[in-house]
Amino acid sequence: MAFLPLLSEIMATDDYEMPGRGIYYLAKHAAVVMGAGAGADAAPFAIKALKSRKPVEIHAGLICVQHILQRLEWTGETNDLPTICGKMLPYVAVQVTNDVPQTVEIGRSFFSSVPEEAKATEQELRRFLPSAPSKEK
Repeated sequence: MAFLPLLSEIMATDDYEMPGRGIYYLAKHAAVVMGAGAGADAAPFAIKALKSRKPVEIHAGLICVQHILQRLEWTGETNDLPTICGKMLPYVAVQVTNDVPQTVEIGRSFFSSVPEEAKATEQELRRFLPSAPSKEK
Protein backbone atom coordinates (compact mmCIF):
# COMPACT_ATOMS: atom_id res chain seq x y z
CA MET A 1 0.00 0.00 0.00
CA ALA A 2 1.45 3.32 -1.08
CA PHE A 3 0.35 5.12 2.09
CA LEU A 4 2.27 2.92 4.60
CA PRO A 5 5.33 5.24 4.77
CA LEU A 6 3.09 8.24 5.46
CA LEU A 7 1.06 6.34 8.05
CA SER A 8 4.30 5.21 9.68
CA GLU A 9 5.34 8.87 10.02
CA ILE A 10 1.99 9.69 11.65
CA MET A 11 2.62 6.90 14.13
CA ALA A 12 6.09 8.21 15.01
CA THR A 13 5.42 11.95 15.30
CA ASP A 14 4.22 13.86 18.32
CA ASP A 15 3.72 17.14 16.45
CA TYR A 16 -0.07 17.01 16.48
CA GLU A 17 -0.51 16.15 20.15
CA MET A 18 -3.19 18.19 21.86
CA PRO A 19 -3.28 17.15 25.52
CA GLY A 20 -6.67 16.41 26.93
CA ARG A 21 -8.40 16.15 23.57
CA GLY A 22 -7.50 12.61 22.54
CA ILE A 23 -6.36 13.72 19.07
CA TYR A 24 -2.94 12.12 19.65
CA TYR A 25 -4.53 8.76 20.28
CA LEU A 26 -7.13 9.08 17.53
CA ALA A 27 -4.57 9.98 14.84
CA LYS A 28 -2.41 6.98 15.72
CA HIS A 29 -5.44 4.71 15.88
CA ALA A 30 -6.65 5.92 12.47
CA ALA A 31 -3.18 5.35 10.99
CA VAL A 32 -3.20 1.82 12.35
CA VAL A 33 -6.60 0.91 10.99
CA MET A 34 -5.75 2.33 7.57
CA GLY A 35 -2.33 0.67 7.55
CA ALA A 36 -3.74 -2.72 8.49
CA GLY A 37 -5.80 -2.55 5.29
CA ALA A 38 -2.59 -3.44 3.46
CA GLY A 39 -2.79 -6.92 5.00
CA ALA A 40 0.50 -8.81 4.99
CA ASP A 41 2.35 -5.73 3.68
CA ALA A 42 1.47 -3.93 6.93
CA ALA A 43 3.48 -6.34 9.14
CA PRO A 44 6.63 -4.12 9.14
CA PHE A 45 4.40 -1.13 10.01
CA ALA A 46 3.03 -2.99 13.06
CA ILE A 47 6.49 -4.22 14.08
CA LYS A 48 7.89 -0.67 13.93
CA ALA A 49 5.14 0.50 16.29
CA LEU A 50 5.73 -2.44 18.65
CA LYS A 51 9.45 -1.62 18.84
CA SER A 52 8.66 1.90 20.07
CA ARG A 53 8.99 2.86 23.73
CA LYS A 54 5.87 5.04 23.51
CA PRO A 55 2.84 3.41 25.16
CA VAL A 56 0.32 4.83 22.68
CA GLU A 57 2.41 3.68 19.73
CA ILE A 58 2.80 0.18 21.19
CA HIS A 59 -0.91 0.02 21.88
CA ALA A 60 -1.61 1.09 18.29
CA GLY A 61 0.82 -1.56 17.03
CA LEU A 62 -1.08 -4.25 18.94
CA ILE A 63 -4.33 -3.02 17.41
CA CYS A 64 -2.68 -3.10 13.99
CA VAL A 65 -1.67 -6.76 14.48
CA GLN A 66 -5.26 -7.61 15.40
CA HIS A 67 -6.60 -5.79 12.33
CA ILE A 68 -4.09 -7.50 10.03
CA LEU A 69 -5.14 -10.92 11.30
CA GLN A 70 -8.82 -10.07 10.86
CA ARG A 71 -8.29 -8.76 7.34
CA LEU A 72 -6.29 -11.80 6.22
CA GLU A 73 -8.82 -14.15 7.74
CA TRP A 74 -11.86 -12.30 6.31
CA THR A 75 -10.40 -12.09 2.81
CA GLY A 76 -9.35 -15.73 2.82
CA GLU A 77 -5.64 -14.94 2.54
CA THR A 78 -4.92 -17.59 5.16
CA ASN A 79 -1.80 -18.92 3.41
CA ASP A 80 0.08 -15.83 4.65
CA LEU A 81 -1.12 -16.12 8.24
CA PRO A 82 1.48 -18.57 9.66
CA THR A 83 4.37 -16.57 8.17
CA ILE A 84 3.00 -13.22 9.30
CA CYS A 85 2.19 -14.54 12.77
CA GLY A 86 5.66 -16.03 13.13
CA LYS A 87 7.26 -12.68 12.22
CA MET A 88 5.13 -10.62 14.61
CA LEU A 89 4.98 -13.01 17.58
CA PRO A 90 8.39 -12.09 19.11
CA TYR A 91 7.52 -8.38 19.07
CA VAL A 92 4.11 -9.00 20.62
CA ALA A 93 5.43 -11.51 23.18
CA VAL A 94 7.95 -9.01 24.56
CA GLN A 95 5.08 -6.61 25.28
CA VAL A 96 3.51 -9.12 27.71
CA THR A 97 6.16 -8.08 30.25
CA ASN A 98 6.56 -4.50 29.05
CA ASP A 99 7.14 -1.90 31.75
CA VAL A 100 6.00 1.17 29.82
CA PRO A 101 3.87 3.45 31.98
CA GLN A 102 0.10 3.45 31.72
CA THR A 103 -1.34 6.38 29.78
CA VAL A 104 -4.73 8.02 29.72
CA GLU A 105 -5.16 7.05 26.06
CA ILE A 106 -4.56 3.36 26.77
CA GLY A 107 -6.97 3.58 29.69
CA ARG A 108 -9.71 4.40 27.20
CA SER A 109 -9.14 1.17 25.29
CA PHE A 110 -10.86 -2.14 25.83
CA PHE A 111 -7.73 -3.47 27.57
CA SER A 112 -6.42 -1.76 30.66
CA SER A 113 -2.71 -2.14 29.89
CA VAL A 114 -0.19 -2.95 27.18
CA PRO A 115 0.75 -6.30 28.81
CA GLU A 116 -2.90 -7.36 29.05
CA GLU A 117 -3.59 -6.48 25.42
CA ALA A 118 -0.31 -8.08 24.30
CA LYS A 119 -1.23 -11.35 26.02
CA ALA A 120 -4.57 -11.47 24.18
CA THR A 121 -2.86 -10.61 20.87
CA GLU A 122 -0.17 -13.24 21.48
CA GLN A 123 -2.87 -15.89 21.94
CA GLU A 124 -4.52 -14.77 18.70
CA LEU A 125 -1.20 -15.03 16.81
CA ARG A 126 -0.55 -18.52 18.19
CA ARG A 127 -3.94 -19.62 16.89
CA PHE A 128 -2.63 -19.33 13.32
CA LEU A 129 0.75 -20.99 13.90
CA PRO A 130 1.23 -24.69 13.18
CA SER A 131 1.09 -26.83 16.30
CA ALA A 132 4.37 -28.10 17.67
CA PRO A 133 4.77 -31.87 17.19
CA SER A 134 3.96 -33.91 20.25
CA LYS A 135 6.88 -35.47 22.14
CA GLU A 136 4.75 -38.34 23.43
CA LYS A 137 5.63 -41.86 22.20
